[in-house]
Amino acid sequence: MEFTGLHSVFPHGKQPSLFDSPAEWYLKARQSVQRFTVNQLGEIFYIFLFSCRYVAHSYNFFLFPTTFGVMDSEFSLQASSIQFLTHYGFDYNKFLKDGIPYMNEVQEKKLQQVLLAGNWKVRSTLDKDKVKEVIDDVTCWLPSANEGDSMVLHDMCGFQIFEIQLILRQALPDVWTVPFGDQKVLVKKVSPRHRWHLENSSYDCCRKDLILLSAQGFTNLFKVLVELAQTDFLKAVRAKTAGNGTGCPRTLF
Repeated sequence: MEFTGLHSVFPHGKQPSLFDSPAEWYLKARQSVQRFTVNQLGEIFYIFLFSCRYVAHSYNFFLFPTTFGVMDSEFSLQASSIQFLTHYGFDYNKFLKDGIPYMNEVQEKKLQQVLLAGNWKVRSTLDKDKVKEVIDDVTCWLPSANEGDSMVLHDMCGFQIFEIQLILRQALPDVWTVPFGDQKVLVKKVSPRHRWHLENSSYDCCRKDLILLSAQGFTNLFKVLVELAQTDFLKAVRAKTAGNGTGCPRTLF
């Protein structure tokens, strides 16, 4: 796992000490790295073959913090860490342009609160410009449209597909939206009754749980990996302590 920095300057009196308890030392170390972000994560998976051999499959993921709705992230860069990554050929273009979104637990809870409140806004200047363009197009089309008529919005990227739909539904009670192919959204004029049925359908792509799942990005995979690691560790502990036929538990190491 690579970070944009390893440790920030500790405030006076907050430096780790040999006299700290494990909990105190962990808290100080955690506060030190919270200013930085993970920019790369590598995983190796081993497959055991019957011929007493292992095959290793390695995977490398570039990560970038989620920017979605009002969510935005600030992070620091440490010169020595950037120098180290550059020396070993780190691809900053993939990090900045193609990084997989992810979020921490605090951001997850904040997004859940925003989704429950139903008051959707965007913070990114790029997204604001796109939202303004879309609202202008839809509000010009809507007065002359009949119930059942539709139009297609083009050139959506990333989370804009969700953001545009949430804002249009919030602002216009007589429209419905669905993703339409790649980077497009279909806007349809509907009656209030029809819209109520659509909103309560299990097929709605903008259900709060689906939006949260998408915004979590790589966090979903990371949670699975942590859960699997914990499960494997518990299995190993049980195997080691199951007993060896003498009534004595086996040693862990």
